[in-house]
Amino acid sequence: MTVVTIASNLQSSALSKGVQGAVEAEHLCLVGLCGDNGKLCAAVAQLDATNARSLVDAVIPQAIGLVSLLPLDSGTATGIKLAPWATVLVPCGTVFNVKGLSLGGSRPAYAPLFLSAAQVGALHAFEPPKGANLAYYQRSCADLARLVIVANGRDAWFGYPRLDPRRIHRPGEMLHLLEQGYRVFDTAAWPGGLDLDDHSMELVVSPLGVKAVASLPV
Repeated sequence: MTVVTIASNLQSSALSKGVQGAVEAEHLCLVGLCGDNGKLCAAVAQLDATNARSLVDAVIPQAIGLVSLLPLDSGTATGIKLAPWATVLVPCGTVFNVKGLSLGGSRPAYAPLFLSAAQVGALHAFEPPKGANLAYYQRSCADLARLVIVANGRDAWFGYPRLDPRRIHRPGEMLHLLEQGYRVFDTAAWPGGLDLDDHSMELVVSPLGVKAVASLPV
C-alpha cells in the first residue's frame, strides 16, 4: 500500500484584511467545489479507473476549469488544483495523509471531497479556522472520524469566523494545548480567545505538543 503525506502551512502572522480575505476565498472555493462535485463524479463514473490517461485528458481539465471560475487568490487556487493531479500521479488506491496549519489546517477536513473513503489516511488539523457547516460534517462523519484537531492556548484564529454561526469545527473531540499540560474535549466547548501569539507552530511542535498529539489514536 502506498501512503502519501500532504502538508499545508498557511499561517497568518497578523489579523489583517488580506488574511481574512484569503480565508473567505478558501471557503468560497469549497462551496463551489461541493456544488460541482456531482458533475465530476458523474464524469469519473464513465471512465476506466485504471486508465490514468483518461483521467488526465477528461476529468482533470474539468476540475481545473471549475476552480478557475471561482474568486480565489493565486496561492489558494494553485493548492486546490494540485489535489486532482496528486491522485493521478500515484498508484491506484494510494492512501493520503493530510496535515495542515492555520488556514492550511482547514484542508484535512476537505479530504473526502477529493478522495474515496479507502484513500483517506491520517488527518491532522493544527490551529484551523472553522471549516464547514454541520451538514457537511454529518455527510463526511465516517471519513473524518480520525481527524485530529489541535488548538493552542487562547488562539485567536481557531474561533474564526466569529459572526457566522453556521461555520463550526468538526463535532467531536479536539486536543487543547495549555501552558501546563493539555486536555481533550468536544470542539463545541472551545472557550474562545483573542491571543495572536498563541497561533504558533513553534508552540504546537514543542515537546508538550508532540507528546499530546502522539497520545491520540490516528
